[in-house]
Parts: sequence; C-alpha cells; structure tokens
Amino acid sequence: MDDSSDIGNQADMQWHSLDLVLLKFSTGEYHPLARRPRIHIQRSTEVEPRVSARIVGDNLALIVHSYYGTFSDKLIIFDWKIGRRLLQHEASKNAYFSLDFVSPELLFVPNSVLSHFEVWHIPPNQLNGKPPIQILSLQIPAVSPQYSIFNLGCYGEPNPFLHSMPYLPPRPFFSSPESSIIMVTLRMSSNLRLGGRRASYNIFMHRCALLDTIQKWTSPSLLEQQEYLLRSLTNEVTVGFDDATSKVLSTNSILHKLVYISMYLPQSPLGKVGSPHLLMVRKPNPRDSRKSMVSVADFNQHNFRRNAEMMAQLRGREGENNGNNEEGKEEEEKENFEVLDHGGVFSEEVYMGLKCVVYRAPDNYDFDIVLMGEQRLLGLKFNLEGFFESVKVLYIG
Repeated sequence: MDDSSDIGNQADMQWHSLDLVLLKFSTGEYHPLARRPRIHIQRSTEVEPRVSARIVGDNLALIVHSYYGTFSDKLIIFDWKIGRRLLQHEASKNAYFSLDFVSPELLFVPNSVLSHFEVWHIPPNQLNGKPPIQILSLQIPAVSPQYSIFNLGCYGEPNPFLHSMPYLPPRPFFSSPESSIIMVTLRMSSNLRLGGRRASYNIFMHRCALLDTIQKWTSPSLLEQQEYLLRSLTNEVTVGFDDATSKVLSTNSILHKLVYISMYLPQSPLGKVGSPHLLMVRKPNPRDSRKSMVSVADFNQHNFRRNAEMMAQLRGREGENNGNNEEGKEEEEKENFEVLDHGGVFSEEVYMGLKCVVYRAPDNYDFDIVLMGEQRLLGLKFNLEGFFESVKVLYIG
C-alpha cells in the first residue's frame, strides 16, 4: 500500500490518497501480469487507515478500516490482473477488521457490529457482469446483554490454491489449505456496572469444516439471487459451536499481557497459526517473569485419535476387571462435545467439537520471538543492540 498526501480545499484539511501497488515479490518491480500496477483505493483525512489484504488467483480482497471512525469500513474486491474493481461494499464504522478466503471463490468476513460472519461469493471470471454477493450470514452464539463486541477478526494460513500444486513435498500430513486452521478472535467489554471488564476468546475451526457448513446452507440456485441473505440460523447451524468444527479458548487481556487460565491459551503477539498446529506462548511464567512456557496445540485429528486410543488403552488396563465397559462407552460419547465455561459472557451454552493434542516444551525460555514451521519451532533471542544473540530449535511432537 502507498499513502501520499495533498492539501484539500475543504476547510484546509489534509487529505491522503490510499493506493494499491502490485509488485513482483522476487524483483520488487511492478508486477508484469498487472495491467494497472497502481490502483487508487480512496481519499480520506486519515493518515494510516488499517488495511487487510488477501489474494487467491486473480481475486484480491481488501478491508479498509478507520481507526478513528472518520469513514465507514469497506470491503473491496479486485481482479488484480486487469485492475477491475469487482465490488466496493460499505459497512458501518468499526464493522470490519480482517478477512480470509475459505476457497478461491468464497470470502469469510467477520462483522463486529452485526456479530456474525459474512460469506461472500465471487463468481468465476468467465461470468462477466456478475458482481460478488453476500450469500450467507453465520451467527456467533448470543452475547450476554452485559457485554458488547468491539473486535471480531480472523486469520488463516495457507491460502486456498487455485489449482493443485504437484511440486509440494509428499509428506503424509503436509499443510494443505483444506486441513488448515482458521482462527477467529472475539473481544468483548462489559458495561460499567461490571467494572468495565474485558473478555477475549479465540475460536479455531478447520477450513474444510467451515466450507462444508457453507455448502450445506447454499446451493447454485441461491448463489444466483443477488439479494439473498440468511439472517437467522438455529443453534444447529451456528458456525463451529455445536458440531465438530471448532475449539473456543478464553483469555483475559490486561495491559497487553495475557493472563492464562488454562494450558490451551495462545498469546496473540507471539502466536502463529500453522496447519495443523498452533503455537502457544504463555508469558509471563508465574515463577520467572523473564521466561515463557512454550506449547504447541496439534489440531490434526489423526494425531488426536491416536492419542485418545493410547489413553483409552491405559484406562482399559486399569478398569478391565471392573466390568464397566458399556458405561465407559456412554461416557466417551458424552465427551465428544465440550461445554465452554464462559462465566455468563454468552447468554447460551457454547458447545465445542474440535479436539487437539497439546505438546509442552520441557523447559522455560526467554525468547523474544518464536517462529513456527511444519515440524519445528525457532526461538530467537536479541541483545540490547537488537542483534541476534542466540537461536534455539525445538521439534514438535
């Protein structure tokens, strides 16, 4: 993004131009496939609005958010190769913060004001004249009247591929877009009667499960209806809370440091989502504020089932003479879903079906930055001058 300013004629206010510049990553020069490598987005009095961008194939989607409420938030979609603006949708202020592609033609956009997830369909390029449309609205569980949402965002990697990628290494659990995790961040604040407390939740869902939910509630005939919007969903189809699509983790944020109440909680500043793993950094350590406890949550359901089978075998050995096998099976079925202990933040029960295995690093570390790859963690420590002082490699699992 490029931001250049000029002086407007309205009350001597300084106006700023926000432009999209398309560069080739390997050369840093204008992208040779872009017919218009520099595209004007908007002019406003805000110097640096928040911009979130995602790109898949020819489609480039942007969220433009005003930090100070000087303009309404926008969802903008381009065909970046020809420089054509396919959509410019204006929402209310403070509605949009981020977005993600569920598939090359489906866009997932959290709306903080309306407390739901918008799903937009981008018609293929050959269907000229048909703009992107919103085809679905997926509600989150109802929030208690004592709380209000002030941030609803999402993050997921890797992006969906437009075509198959035959050159990917043939590892059995390579991170494919279909098996990747999408993380939704939900932040709320209470009213003054409750002391202005804040509540923060991270919601994790498999991209393929989210795609199945979307496909369940849409059809080709519905995609052709320009004004279609499903506004009311029952608990049965609320995204990720009553089937095996998500995991909800709770955090309390105080002075930008996270206070953890369970081992499953990620730290946002240092956490990085990878598929099918989530890096979690718990800081500060209760015994030493200079060090962190590092864990990795593995959302690969094959690994979870293998771990569950091992635990079941151990329990079976302990109770093989107790004659309670049938009772154990019933208890196992009941454990398929967890109920989130939210302490009254939501006005309904929140069910979770997505499981994970948590691996805890054997020691505590004073890392400044933690990066995550497919099979290992890279912990970096800087000296006072800002140069690398030490590097430590930790292997996952």
